[in-house]
Amino acid sequence: MNKGSFSLNETPVDYMYPSFKKKNKRMMNKFLIFALILFASCSNSQSQQEKESEKNNYPENYGFDSGVLSEMVKDVKAKKLNVNSILIQRNNVTVLNSNFYPQKAEYLHDVASVSKSITSILVGIAIDKGYMESVDQQIIDFFPDQESVFNTDSKKSITIEHLLTMTSGICSDFSQGENMREAIKTSKSPLVDILVSNLSNSPGEKLTYCSPGVQLLSIIIQKSSGMTMEKLAKDYLFKPLNIKHYHFGTDVNGFTNASGDIFLTSSDLAKLGQLILDKGVFNGIQVVSKTWIEQSTTKKVARSNGEYYGYLWWLRDDLGGLIEAQGRGGQRLIILPEKKLVLVMYGTGFDPGQIGEYIVKALKGDKPIEQNIKNYQLLQKEIELAQNPSTENNDVVISPKANEICSKTYKFEQNPIGFEQFTLCAQNPDSAYIYLDLNIEKSNEVGNRKVPLGLKGKYKISNATRFQTPMAAKAKWVDNNTLVIDYNEFSNAHKYEITVSFQGNKASFSIKDEAEYGNETKLVAESE
Repeated sequence: MNKGSFSLNETPVDYMYPSFKKKNKRMMNKFLIFALILFASCSNSQSQQEKESEKNNYPENYGFDSGVLSEMVKDVKAKKLNVNSILIQRNNVTVLNSNFYPQKAEYLHDVASVSKSITSILVGIAIDKGYMESVDQQIIDFFPDQESVFNTDSKKSITIEHLLTMTSGICSDFSQGENMREAIKTSKSPLVDILVSNLSNSPGEKLTYCSPGVQLLSIIIQKSSGMTMEKLAKDYLFKPLNIKHYHFGTDVNGFTNASGDIFLTSSDLAKLGQLILDKGVFNGIQVVSKTWIEQSTTKKVARSNGEYYGYLWWLRDDLGGLIEAQGRGGQRLIILPEKKLVLVMYGTGFDPGQIGEYIVKALKGDKPIEQNIKNYQLLQKEIELAQNPSTENNDVVISPKANEICSKTYKFEQNPIGFEQFTLCAQNPDSAYIYLDLNIEKSNEVGNRKVPLGLKGKYKISNATRFQTPMAAKAKWVDNNTLVIDYNEFSNAHKYEITVSFQGNKASFSIKDEAEYGNETKLVAESE
């Protein structure tokens, strides 16, 4: 990938983890095959028979084979694919909503960078309401008391559209942008920190994935409307869509995080996909203008292989107009207007192409197909089984050093992820836990966490995440000195394997994040 480029074949993960670039290309190529087959195999008409059969929820009424869908659900669980939710919606009707233990339908889930596409909708609402003039408005207009920050003609020329298309020049590459994104969460002067350096290129020149530029949109929404981006979303987007259960992250200044940290259920995210599909209309209400939907999902920046970027949406016009929002770990909102399809995928590091292959196989056409009660019942059974936890194992091995370890507090050496100290008590299967003391300065995030650990092969569920959303954890002593923890922050779109090894008064941590393709962090701690 050339510096600053981006395509459906190369997601933002490629920037951070180049060693996994080939794997990620295979993942997205599978999805492209899925889309190509999908559009080649289906006609565009909706029959009267289908309209009449919408009274029940057989997938066959919408052209899907229940047998293939049941196979998909079964395999996701059996192969432990790190998929949390799969939702298929057609003609504004839910065809499949399968959640995999420990995820539940009612649990909020981090949509990661899918948040950027939601921000695009909110910018459209802000323009519709006159808070912003247009996408051509220069961002300096919103900071009359900070004009000195715009100390070059290039900075003065940055517009709303440049931020929406990631062509502002603020970020030199993905890694630099993501580091800046984290830094400005705790910055007292985010605008200054974002614009302190020279631009990497003239605005409008090229696309470079840039989360800080998206965060500027949140600041501009608040400056122009007098309300936070979260409040704008609550009043003018979520309320008309009847979305009541959600969470937004904020920085230390109270600005809503626009490039990530929005939490929604899969069914509520599907509502946003349906809003796009229906040109801004939901239940007869024009929530955001048709003009904005068409403008924001029209190609603005051309990439290689027929790929484009709109206003914070990824697009392919050669596939009938595929519209996609992407997030770390496999989060996806996919809209296929010609097929009247909305797809939602949540997970903690999986190959979306694997799911796409099943959907291709299951989709038989636009017209209803013959109902198969046996296959439908099998599908319902697999959906139910997918929500069940694994069986407990009462044959638990406990390290003879567990009591001694529990009596100590281990302090970490200085590290970039804010781990300060921990206590581990894993000698009693009914009350095992790890206590983590984290240095968190990001406004509404929780630092100190007591995480229950299942020692019998079954997760213990808690709300010990940064935003107190559900997570699961279990652990196993693999020898007298080593405990391996399955630390599954599924609602936060992270799944960690934490290996803790004890030697004398020292403990070493190896933390691998499956949502970031095995990215590993190593830490050392010592007891007093």
